[in-house]
Amino acid sequence: MINTLIKTHKTVFSFEEIQGIFSHLKTESLKQALRRAKKDGRLLNPQRGVRTLPVYNQYELAGKLFPGGYISLEKVLFEAGVSFQRYGSTVHSIRHKSADIYCNNENYVARSIKPEIYNNSTCIQTFDGYRKAMPERALCDLVYLRPTAHFDNPQYFQTKQSEIRLKQLLPLYPKTTQDHVRRLIAQQI
Repeated sequence: MINTLIKTHKTVFSFEEIQGIFSHLKTESLKQALRRAKKDGRLLNPQRGVRTLPVYNQYELAGKLFPGGYISLEKVLFEAGVSFQRYGSTVHSIRHKSADIYCNNENYVARSIKPEIYNNSTCIQTFDGYRKAMPERALCDLVYLRPTAHFDNPQYFQTKQSEIRLKQLLPLYPKTTQDHVRRLIAQQI
């Protein structure tokens, strides 16, 4: 069973996905196999209806915990080098409603923003199993949610590519967010 799941190149699965992979098994047999795999530690069960391999991608799990959401905020900015503070055990997502889930010694935090912003996919990349904001989108999301947020390296956004992305993004956000982002970047010139 585990070898078959590994061959999918995914690390997180809904019950329905596993059922599709093992469609030749009866539902009760599959559930029993999953219970044994959980008991043996070959699969984890961080939340009802979700199974993971013992080593899994945090972003894939966030994608299952917060369907339709996208990874954003501090984690994305840290990976880009905009923020120097590491948020190792916390994954922040943006979605239609807020939630906090703690599982496997990790925090999965979702924050909501206005639907007209959330539903626009500008500067959101799609990967297998999750979506992730580009750094410019994560900056705008964070300033929108926390206008007094601190950025260690706002110079990151002083490239032509960032300028183009920010021109696309800023009109989605309220004027106060737009002004704050522009001031933040202008301070570094």
